[in-house]
Amino acid sequence: MKQLTFIHQKQTFSQARKEFDTLLKHQPTSLSIRLTFILLGLSWLVLVWFWHKLPPQVPLLYSRPWGEEQLVPKLYILLLPGISTFLTIINLRLASIFFAKERFLSHLIVWFSTLVVILAITTLGRILLIIT
Repeated sequence: MKQLTFIHQKQTFSQARKEFDTLLKHQPTSLSIRLTFILLGLSWLVLVWFWHKLPPQVPLLYSRPWGEEQLVPKLYILLLPGISTFLTIINLRLASIFFAKERFLSHLIVWFSTLVVILAITTLGRILLIIT
């Protein structure tokens, strides 16, 4: 059970911020984090910009057969940047916890977060290209 002791530790916000600042000082992770936040901001801005142009239903469920089964209410398109933002926050916290002992795992978590955001913004862009 020694491996899971980091879960039971109580940390203050300032300690978490120090861990995150340490993560930001490392060049490869800093680049990935900045790219992630730029792309997240871009996805939210694009969604806000095109929100009034969206029809009441948008194609989001591409695993279903072609046609009306792929359509969902336009409010569901908020899931793409919303889930990306949530996963980014969780992943950055995990990466900052692991950075001191498991640097490679920390890098993987940060770059995975970047990949998730890239895939979400690509999907959002494809949906907007279909609609507009």
